[in-house]
Amino acid sequence: VDEKELLGVLAILDALAADEQRSSEELADQVGLPPASAAEILRGLEERGGVEQTGPGTWRLGPELLRLGRLAWSAAFDADAARA
Repeated sequence: VDEKELLGVLAILDALAADEQRSSEELADQVGLPPASAAEILRGLEERGGVEQTGPGTWRLGPELLRLGRLAWSAAFDADAARA
């Protein structure tokens, strides 16, 4: 994965976090990617549970991000407790 692809992934996740659901076309426009690139990123994220389709061409954040968020929260809480 090159830096441009990684930034595209992060931009798409940010856009979905802000708006809950977006179409592929809206995401591509919002993050400044060609539609084919946005679609490729979305398919890759979907395979890993990072996003899920809510309808034809409409996406939202997926359950894997919730799991990762919980792990990050737990790790941060544990680190804070260890410092106290």
